[in-house]
Order: sequence, then structure tokens, then C-alpha cells
Amino acid sequence: MKKPILTLLLCSFSLGLISQSDVWTKADRTNLYDDCMSYVTKYKNTSNDQRESISLCYMGEVTKKYTKVDFQAMIDIEIKRIKEAVINQCAKNLGIDLNVEPKKEEPVVEKKEVVLEKKEMDTPKTIATKDGIIGKWKTDENSIFEFRIDGTYTKTYLYSYDNRGWHVKDNLYSGDWFLDEGGSLKLTLNWIEERVLGDKNYTDSNGVKYNFITFSKDFIKIETTDIGYKIIQANRMK
Repeated sequence: MKKPILTLLLCSFSLGLISQSDVWTKADRTNLYDDCMSYVTKYKNTSNDQRESISLCYMGEVTKKYTKVDFQAMIDIEIKRIKEAVINQCAKNLGIDLNVEPKKEEPVVEKKEVVLEKKEMDTPKTIATKDGIIGKWKTDENSIFEFRIDGTYTKTYLYSYDNRGWHVKDNLYSGDWFLDEGGSLKLTLNWIEERVLGDKNYTDSNGVKYNFITFSKDFIKIETTDIGYKIIQANRMK
């Protein structure tokens, strides 16, 4: 009588492992969102807010219609066709026209002195420094970074996104920040997901690495490829 019970327990344990491996994690959903944001940049007539709305819709539809295992088993051409179909349907539902051609502007002939002045303004004068980055920064992705002198930081989103019963508590991410001699910034990640069945704490010690494109006392522009190619701009808050 013991063997059937042991077999049943082993089967239940195996099914539990399979079910757990098929769950769309926070990192999986972030990758879907960032991949879509990068893809829809080709629609030049759309605003950043419209691209964010489309990407959130895309992430929700993919995780709702496909299991993680089935989606990851698809080849690139299948994923591309699904992506285009879902993006077009999301845009239609949101009332966003992806087919509008952006207005072509006539080239402006500038004086040589003006062109030289603009080039000088766009060229970074210094690399990032620890003293220079400490403080609060408002980003163009509707979030606020606060870098503290003790090497910790917080990133607070100014909006909340609920996904089938969970959301990030207080829209807050935190962790440690590191700046190497080359001026690259690394952030570790901690966050809490509020769920119906109880909160869950998450930590990513590998974090995300950013490279500075531009750095000044009042403005920064950084890029990363760790979570899909992404550029963030931020102004220092007074």
C-alpha cells in the first residue's frame, strides 16, 4: 500500500515543479514590456505615452493567451507574427493609428556658428561622478530616482500597474548603487509584490547596468541592454 502513495506524492511534486516553471515572473513580464517598447519605436508618429500603453497591453495579452513554456518554445518568426498582430490589435483598441505618416519638415539651413554651438552643447564635458549623481532625478519614464550618499537608492514610479491580482508595493524599487571608474552605473533591485494570497519579497543582486550617454549637474541620459535596449533621460529635482 505504501508504493501507490509514494508514487502519488512523487507525481504531485513533479507536477508542482512543472507548474511553477510555467509561471510568468516579474522579470519575464518586464522583458516582454521592454521588448515591445523597443519594437514600437519604429512608429514615429506615436508619443512615448502611447507606446507605454501599447506595451502594457501587449504584455497583458501575451501572458493571458500563452503559457510561458509554449511562448518560449516558439521560433523567432512565430513570435514576430504574434507581436505584430497583438500590437496592431492593442493599438486599435486604444484608438492609436500606427499607419499615420509623420509630417516631413523642410531642412533648416543654419549658420556655421550656430551648428558649432549646438554640437558643443550636446557633447558631454565630464564622466559621471559619485558626488554629481547624489540627489533626486525626475525621469522621462514617469519615475523618480533618489541616490543617497550611503550608496543606497530608491526608484518610485508615479503610476501603478495592476496585473491580475498583484502590484509592486508603493510602486517602489530599492537597492544599492555602484559607479565604477569608467562611469558606468550598476543598480541592485529589491521590491515587494502585494498579492491576494500574501506579499512576496524579491531581490535581484545582479541588478541592471547603465552607461551614461550624457552627464551634467542638472541632466543625465543613460542606456542599458540588460533589460532590452533602453534609454532614460532625467532632470535633477531642486
